[in-house]
Amino acid sequence: MVTDRRGTYVAGTTAAPRSDSAAFRDARTAFTEAEPTVPIFPIDGSGCLIQGRLFSAPVSAAMAEMLGIPPTRPALAHHHRAVTISGEPMHDAVTRFAPVAVLEVPELSRYMPRLPVTDPDLRLLHQWVVRAGFRPAVRETITLTRHDAQHGADAVPELTVRRHLRDQRGRLLAVTDLTFHHAWQQITLDYTDPAASTHCVQAAAPAH
Repeated sequence: MVTDRRGTYVAGTTAAPRSDSAAFRDARTAFTEAEPTVPIFPIDGSGCLIQGRLFSAPVSAAMAEMLGIPPTRPALAHHHRAVTISGEPMHDAVTRFAPVAVLEVPELSRYMPRLPVTDPDLRLLHQWVVRAGFRPAVRETITLTRHDAQHGADAVPELTVRRHLRDQRGRLLAVTDLTFHHAWQQITLDYTDPAASTHCVQAAAPAH
């Protein structure tokens, strides 16, 4: 068992260092040097334009239950959209933050009085979470939906990815839903770190 300012919980074989300890500061420095930027949902954005918005909005009853908030309470959300040069949507990533993340990650808290914010820089979110004393873990669920025959042979299967970001006690910090709209031929999920992944989309070849 490990006790810190957030309470008592079951830890692994090695307890996490206190946030005010020299060991924690050394670990945080090493992490910062090793991971200069980890986007909120890293996507290869070459050949597209990126739009972003941080805002507060109501969520569905199912999402409210997942975040641990009343159904009538709005949640902090981030909408990340990639569009082609001509303005066609390629993919959308919508992240909704749980109250514990908003309250205990100072960099997120500072945004609250200024909402809505256009194109906020959340590339360092993973570092912010670590600096707040969390040990984040990521779990992703990939869903590929086939369309029925009425959509025709040229229909593109719908691909969605849901990412859960949790802390060392299993509490949900954020949930991200990524949806691909643009025609794609291949999508590669390249895991380079247990806490982050890079999603690369290869556009479909032009039809002849």
